[in-house]
Formats: sequence, structure tokens, C-alpha cells
Amino acid sequence: MSETDFLKSRFFSGIELVESGKLKEAREVFLKVVEVLPDHLPSWENALYCSTQLDDVELVRQTFRRMPLAVRSIDTITMFAGAVEEWSDVTLVLQSLVIETKSEDDKLKSPDGALTSLKILIKEISSFKNGSTKGADHNQVDPSSGPKIDPEKFMATAEALAYLARSSEEPEYTRALIKLFLTLIDDDIFRDHTFQFATISLLHSAGMFAEITDRVVSSKLKLNEVESNSLEGILDALNKTKQFDTSCSFIDGIDKQEVNHKHILLFAQALEHCSRIPDAINLIARHCFRLSSTELVNERVRLLSEENRLIEAKEFYMAAKKHGIGGKILEKHLAKILLYSGDYENALRQAETILKLDPNDQDLRQVKSESLIALGRFDQGFMELYSATNDENLAQSFTPEILIAGDQGIGDQLMFLQMLKTCENQLSGLGFRFNYEINKKIRFVTKNRGNTISVSLTKLSTTGIPAFIVQNLGEDEFHRLFAPGINSDIPNVIDLDESEINGDTIAVCLGSSATAIGKQKTISWSKILEILKSSKYRFVCLEYSEASKIEAEKLNDERVVFPDCDLFNDVGEVAKIIQQCDHVIAGSNSFAHLAGFLDKPTSLAVTEGYGRLWYWRPPFLIDGRSSIYPKTKLYLK
Repeated sequence: MSETDFLKSRFFSGIELVESGKLKEAREVFLKVVEVLPDHLPSWENALYCSTQLDDVELVRQTFRRMPLAVRSIDTITMFAGAVEEWSDVTLVLQSLVIETKSEDDKLKSPDGALTSLKILIKEISSFKNGSTKGADHNQVDPSSGPKIDPEKFMATAEALAYLARSSEEPEYTRALIKLFLTLIDDDIFRDHTFQFATISLLHSAGMFAEITDRVVSSKLKLNEVESNSLEGILDALNKTKQFDTSCSFIDGIDKQEVNHKHILLFAQALEHCSRIPDAINLIARHCFRLSSTELVNERVRLLSEENRLIEAKEFYMAAKKHGIGGKILEKHLAKILLYSGDYENALRQAETILKLDPNDQDLRQVKSESLIALGRFDQGFMELYSATNDENLAQSFTPEILIAGDQGIGDQLMFLQMLKTCENQLSGLGFRFNYEINKKIRFVTKNRGNTISVSLTKLSTTGIPAFIVQNLGEDEFHRLFAPGINSDIPNVIDLDESEINGDTIAVCLGSSATAIGKQKTISWSKILEILKSSKYRFVCLEYSEASKIEAEKLNDERVVFPDCDLFNDVGEVAKIIQQCDHVIAGSNSFAHLAGFLDKPTSLAVTEGYGRLWYWRPPFLIDGRSSIYPKTKLYLK
């Protein structure tokens, strides 16, 4: 049999064994092939792969050692380095690398130089571990002798590997080398500030945040053991790996340490995720003016606003201005504070002032539109709301048939369509078609008038519907239909009243997954269940926000049931569930709009401040009920 025939018959029989899960037998077949054809790389790679999958480190070593240096590839080296963890294997890896550098000056400027630097350190590993000479056996290390790593060589190697991590086209290979390099570093070495900074910088460059977290946790590092330049990298890694509690553990004594604004921001981020927002606010207050940090001031104003401490946020803004700290972001925060505290005239002035500098700022245009709407200037307000989210201008004249196109989340789309449905008689001369996106989601409640797009149709996005209604019916008619509470100072709301609940089966959705203000709109399940204590109630959990669903599950209340459907995507199925229930309790979320659109009796719990959007405020209320959804009654959280 020729070598080619031998290769084909044995190699492919090995592949078949791998595919059938017979890894041990496959490995033996591939090793038989390389006995005849020692340079056949695919057989070596498959033999090594089988060894790694058998989870036998010694078998991996044996296979790799048998490979000729000439056929060791980046893939096989990476596979080996990822499977073994003992430091004695590092030399074996590096023996496989053919490295040439132009000069000592280039050592830290190329991937090859990085590996050269690592080789230099490995040659003297014994002197780092026990002070012995270069020729010592690396496998005969006395761990009791204590670390004696040369700081200069360690730093040079760490910097070189960091360069390799930033520039290498083989990131997995680089990470494997770094992992092996880190076996030099025990907890005592990590507490040494010189080695600590080099290690954190290296791991950060490689994006190995989990390794930083593991090292910090395993060494039980305390704040006074953290090198000041390392603190930012440690906190960033802990937050990125969601180890917020560990981040917070470093806060004790922080006021006595040398910290910068980035440290405080990272601490505040961790505190916020641990539901310790007041602590985050106080921490920033102690440092922001000392550090003259605009970022810290912006963050404190944001946190105060989201906690609905609007007066305090405004006062802090004024104090920051006196300290010479300002900027566009802070001015934007002020505009929102004024809006959500009900000072609509000044909110409008503030937004218009900043918009002169940046006319395309969408957040400020939203503030401007909401302020105009709250002041009853519907024509301007709804045109601004439309143009802030759409590139095209709203048509001034309309064809007899109008195509409604979706441009918002399902909740807002339903609200705008509810407005259209309310004034259907006044607009009886017009026909409306719905594009595929809207038709697909709300076909269970709208009359399907077809989804064929005709060139004769005027296209109107859902956000443009209010402006369209105002243009066609006039502001007075819009006021009568939707905004009867224009002169109300506050809505007539009371605490949730059990007598308002219709029936025993209640659909509940209190959370919101909105990225910007979802947390501010979310209501606690425990509050609702405290009020509705009777065993007669059956609560159907419609939470599409993971956090709210977990909260409901943890309460372990046998009255709560969880439907087996995709609550986030299957709006049609959710609509069927809502229609089968007697009553709905919701926060400000998509299903509150869906319940209102379905004309289902609904108790809507809203928060004051940032969590309360324009359509849950005057003038869109009358006697505590929504003028858009007449069977929806509002309650303050």
C-alpha cells in the first residue's frame, strides 16, 4: 500500500471514530499515522484534540512532547497551553517557538519581542522561586523558599505581553501564554504593589477581566493592599464581571485614600447595582468638588433625579455652577429636572437655549415637546415630538387613504392608535391601512384593512398621529377629546383601592425593560400583594422584565401563576390572556397600553418624577383616569 493510500484509509477512519465519540481509539489511529508520516500536521492536531477531550493532562503532555518541533502550529500550541496549567509546561510551549528579534531595542515593540522577553524570564524561573542558579531543574522548586522574582524582568515581560495582547492576530494564543505567565504570581506576590500594577495592566490589556476578579477574590485583597494605579483596573474588572458586592467591599476607608474621579464613578456604579443609591449619592458628594469633576457632578444629578429628589438635584446643580463646574450634560439634566418637577415654562426655556447650540439633540427635543404639550400648545408640541424621532416632515395634506407605519415600541404605538380609534367618527372620510410590522403585532384588535402599500397612500408614522389629528380637527377638538385636564395642577389620584378591583382574576405586569427609565417605572410586587391579601385572588404574572419576574417568583405566593408563553414577543397571546382576566394591574409599560387599548379595567401605578411620562400627566387625566384609556385609573406609587 502506498503512503497516500495508507494515509487516506487510516486518517479518515480516525475521523469517523471522532465523530462517533470514540476518542481514545481515534487518538491511537492518528498516532499510528504519524509513525509512518511524522510531518502530517492534521493527524497530530486530531491526536492532540482527542487527548484534550479525554480530560487527561498527562495524555496531553505525552502527545505534545512526541510532536516534532517543525510541525507544531499555533493551533496545537494554543490547544496544549489551554489544557495544562503547571508552570513546568511553559518551557515546553516556548521550545516550540522560533523567535528572531532585530535588536534589544525592539524587544518590547513586536509580538516576537514579547515572546523573547517571556523566554528570558522563564530561563531564570528557578532564581525567582528559590534563588537558585540558571541551570536549576524547573521541576524541583522548593515553594517554601518564598518568591524572589526580579521586578525589572517581571515588568518587562508583563509590558511585552500586554503589547502582544493589543496587537496580536491570535488572541486565544496570547491569552494562553498570559495564563501560563500568571502561574508565577501567588497571592503574596500579588499584594506587592510593583507586581500587582503590572499584573492588572496586563490582564486589562488582554480583556481578561474574570482573571482579575478571580485573583482579587482568591487573595482576599483589602483596600490598603491595593496600589493606587491598580485600583481603577480592579474596580472596572469587578464591575464588568458583575461582582458589585466585592467592589463595594473596598469602599470602607476610601475617604482616606488617594482616589481620582474614575475610582469614585466606579464605586458609585457598584453601589447603584447593589441598590445602595443613597450611598452612591453621598460618596460622590464628598469628592466631586474636591476633584472638580464634571463627570461626578453629572452622575450625582442623574442619581438624584432618578430617585425623584428633584429639588435637591436642582440645588446641587446651582452649587456646581458656583464652583465653575458645568457643561452641556449638566444643562440637559436641569431641563429634565424642571420638566419632571412640573416647571414646564422654565423647562421649555432651558431646552430651547441648549438647542440653539445643538439643534439635533434628541433628548432635548423630547423635553421641548413634552413641555409644549403640558402647556397645551399641542400643535407645536406634537410636531416637535414627531420630528424628534422621524427624519421626514409631516405631510400638510393627506390622500383619502393613509398608511400607518410603526416607529415606536408596541406600547406607544397602541396609545397613538387608540387616539386614532377615539376620533374615528370625526375622521370618517379617511381610510387607514397598516404596514406589516403593526399589522403583525396588533391584528388581534384592529380591523385588517389590508397591508398592501400603494403609491397613492400618504405614509404616517404612529408618532405623527397626534399632530395629524390636531391638524385635521384643530386644537380645541383635540383638547376636548384627549386633554380635559389642562388646568389641573395635580391629578386626582389616591392609593390603590381594593374596591376598584373588578373580579378575582388579575393580570399583573409591574416591571419595565426600558433601558433609560425602566427602573424608575417599575413597581414592587410585594406592595401589591400586601394590599390584596385575600385568598380569592388569582394573579397572572405577565412580567417580561426578568428582574420583576424573579421578584414575583421569590415571593412564593401560591396565588401567582406564570403563563407558559413568550411574554416579550408574543403580544397576541398576551392580549388573549388579558381579555380572559377580570382586571389588570400594571406599571407604566407596554401591557398597560395593551390593557387600555383592549378596554380592560386597569389600575395603573405610576411614580412621580422621571418614571411618569407625559401621557400619564395633566392634561391627559380627568378625575384620576386616563383620557386616552377611559377604563384606566392612575395611582401614585
